[in-house]
Amino acid sequence: MRNTANGYGWAAMALHWVMAVAIFAMFGLGLYLVELNIEGVRI
Repeated sequence: MRNTANGYGWAAMALHWVMAVAIFAMFGLGLYLVELNIEGVRI
């Protein structure tokens, strides 16, 4: 669980991969939102 001189703990690795997946998901969501046709929609 703890970081050592030889490697990172499971919490650091989990946070790293969660953030990596979130960044790729936001990239995909951005590409999707660019393609939406919302010119006539009022929010």
